Amino acid sequence: MEIGHVLKRTRVEKNLSLAQAEEETKIRQKYLVALENENFNVIPGRVYVKGFLRNYARYLGLNAEELVWWYEKQYPSEEESSEQVLAPEERQGDGSFVFPRGKIMKKDKRTVPTVAMITLGLLLVFGFIWLAHIELNKMNYVKFQPNSNQHLKLPEKNLPAPQNDDPLKEGINLVLHVTDDRCWMEVMVDGKVKFTGELAANQIKTFHGQENVRVKLGNAGVVQVKVNGRDLGFLGARGEVIKWEYPDSLIS
Repeated sequence: MEIGHVLKRTRVEKNLSLAQAEEETKIRQKYLVALENENFNVIPGRVYVKGFLRNYARYLGLNAEELVWWYEKQYPSEEESSEQVLAPEERQGDGSFVFPRGKIMKKDKRTVPTVAMITLGLLLVFGFIWLAHIELNKMNYVKFQPNSNQHLKLPEKNLPAPQNDDPLKEGINLVLHVTDDRCWMEVMVDGKVKFTGELAANQIKTFHGQENVRVKLGNAGVVQVKVNGRDLGFLGARGEVIKWEYPDSLIS
């Protein structure tokens, strides 16, 4: 059905102008022209289109519901295009349509909340299993954790006797420790000169010999002497020059 053609033809047959129709229907002329030309995009929204179409059809003495039905069928919206539109059963003697009783079947909108509920249920189940797994691990950890007050006994074995990390070598072991000032020195070990020079404060020199060692100190009061682990202390006063030999006595 050409909706606009029916409207315009009926208006012309009734010898009505657009101005008269506007005055009596309170619908602006540009919207009436849009209805007759089926230029529905001019009208702001489908609700207004159906409202204007229904009022204009009644004003012209046409079956308003029939025209609205044809409009929805020929110009379906995105939502209405997914619905099943029922056709009229039969035409009555006065030319009107009788629509079948019943509701238009739409998409089952219950599917979305049903899927959401199932998803939520699965998440709750997995969350419960995960929490139970964590609690079980905690219980096992506490159950099998060894008592800190108990000491594990290792089997006794014939272990070797502990050894000194820094054992003294056989012979003569000499340690010269310069404490808080500089000191020039000369050290001979088994008849050979091993060191000649000056040591600064807090420096340490060690020597090893088999027969004897001879030491000459230029500042004896700042050099601490140890022989074979025995602390001999300072061999003289500060600024005093001495000669010392081990195992013999001090040489003046």
